[in-house]
Amino acid sequence: MPDGYTVSSSDPNLRIYEPDQVLIQEDTDGDGSIFILHEGTLGVFKGPEQVAEITAPPATGAILGEMSEILGVPRTASIKTMEDFDERGDPIECKVYVYTGGLESIVSDTPEIAVRLMESLATRLQDTTNLHKSEADRAGKIEERMGKFRKQAQSFKKESETNEKKLGQLKTHLEKQKGILGMIPKKEILELVQ
Repeated sequence: MPDGYTVSSSDPNLRIYEPDQVLIQEDTDGDGSIFILHEGTLGVFKGPEQVAEITAPPATGAILGEMSEILGVPRTASIKTMEDFDERGDPIECKVYVYTGGLESIVSDTPEIAVRLMESLATRLQDTTNLHKSEADRAGKIEERMGKFRKQAQSFKKESETNEKKLGQLKTHLEKQKGILGMIPKKEILELVQ
């Protein structure tokens, strides 16, 4: 099997990969290819660490490699085929559509890819928006809690200042009492205590 895959006899764009084959290498420039996972499982790697797993959604498939092609930037992660099994324990082949020739050529030759790309980008945008909204909501709740803590801290500070003032008054009162007691002869104090 050359390059770890075979080409489907029914569609020249469909490749059937062996497990552990690298489809996309992190930090490399795009080569004009876009991948659509049709069946099986792919691992997403940042360096040596697997950070996610992609399985083909029914009907549409997962599009990969498009951001590098659209933006003209290096690949942000490596994508590798993974070994996968069905409920009976039988291996699931990893089938991936590979479209080459550059983004413009792919889109003009295969208009359905353009639609899928738009859907994929719209979904990513929505997910990013939801994530930012979620983070903004979370930040708002944290700020609200911080506001409550600030009010509590101010209340405690005020209470502490009040208590310090009362303590100062009590000390002054005790000093006066001590002064008064100092004027009374000790003999009389002892008689009062008995």
